[in-house]
Amino acid sequence: MNKHLIVSVLTLFLIFKSQAQSDFREGYIINVNNDTTYGLINYEGLFQNARDCHFKKDESSKIQVYFPKDLTAYRFTDSRYFQSIPLHLGAEPEILFLECLIQGKVDIYRCYFEGTTHYFARKDEEPLRELRDDEVSVEKDGTTYVKDSKAYVGVLKTMLADSPDIANRVDNMLLTQKSLVGMAHDYHVATCTDGDCIIFEKSLRPKNHRFQFGTMVGIDTYWLSALEKSRITLSTWEDYDFSKVVYPTFGFFIRKNLPALHDRLFIQYEAYLGQDKLFGKRHDYTVYLRDHYTCIHYERQFIRQALMLRREYLLGKHAIAWQIGGFFDHVMKSTYQHTAETWNSAGKLVETPILLDTDNPFHKFDAGLSAGIDYSIPLNTKISMFADLRYLTCVGLNGNNTDNTNKNFIAFNLGLAFGK
Repeated sequence: MNKHLIVSVLTLFLIFKSQAQSDFREGYIINVNNDTTYGLINYEGLFQNARDCHFKKDESSKIQVYFPKDLTAYRFTDSRYFQSIPLHLGAEPEILFLECLIQGKVDIYRCYFEGTTHYFARKDEEPLRELRDDEVSVEKDGTTYVKDSKAYVGVLKTMLADSPDIANRVDNMLLTQKSLVGMAHDYHVATCTDGDCIIFEKSLRPKNHRFQFGTMVGIDTYWLSALEKSRITLSTWEDYDFSKVVYPTFGFFIRKNLPALHDRLFIQYEAYLGQDKLFGKRHDYTVYLRDHYTCIHYERQFIRQALMLRREYLLGKHAIAWQIGGFFDHVMKSTYQHTAETWNSAGKLVETPILLDTDNPFHKFDAGLSAGIDYSIPLNTKISMFADLRYLTCVGLNGNNTDNTNKNFIAFNLGLAFGK
């Protein structure tokens, strides 16, 4: 990927960050004086929501950024609930917003810290306890083994001691969100008679997980650059004038968001079919007003698969997104001809081309990087229309040589997306 592409992608990202409206949802904050203020909270994903809270009283108000030291808690309406709690997970103690998954006789909390999910439990007014399952080394018969410590089992069994049936289940319980919430719920039902527990984690799940699929049609333009030596008559590719080629494509995609990182961050898989032609010529000499060229004719049919990371930003009812990832081309069928041709001054072929070579130097497989932007407009609650623009680049020639050539693509697509 060249320097200009990197600069362009970074510029677009900064523009998106500065202009995007993000994803504000109804909720409230509770400050350190226990005052409650209702308004809109930006849903930034569980990782960022543990660090800060972006709040505004209404759509026209200025955004205020609150840190864990500034608030006691905040909550999305009928949804996720975060509490400010001091922890010592890193080198220094710090205060984080922990997500409360369930509140009852035993409260269960979760937070993301330095790429790891941490779970915590607290019974009544007792101190918060981390539920750990670190790997430990065990030596037996001179051999060292690594196994899970399951330290959380002892912590939970102590908390649940007044309900032996629930406590005994902990031995076979995995350290997962689902099992912890289910255990805490059952324990509350078995031991508490003066109130129901509140399961916060269930409220937002239907809104959080987004699945989309769709179709797209487009046009690609294709050219070669940064050419080096090839095995074509010991000439250099950089002596050839390659014309840009425009061709149609058709395909489909599926995408799913990654709510643990951000509600509008998606992983996207796509596959589409294309057919293109490449023509390059090198001027050798001119005799009697006739130009003699060495030419390359290459045609292929291919299927392209791509895996993309896509970050979406809301602009009112519309959305703009950046996407970056990799792609893989498989050439299903191709033809290649290396010819000597004679053209007149009007640019017309005047003699039958002489075939020099049909040994195809191009890969049947190509891989590369892709970056782009897209803009989408909702047609209704389940269907949206989008347009995207991408730059793709890959490297590779096959055969017995080790020389490379850059293949470059600009792709423009129109499509329909179905889903939430």
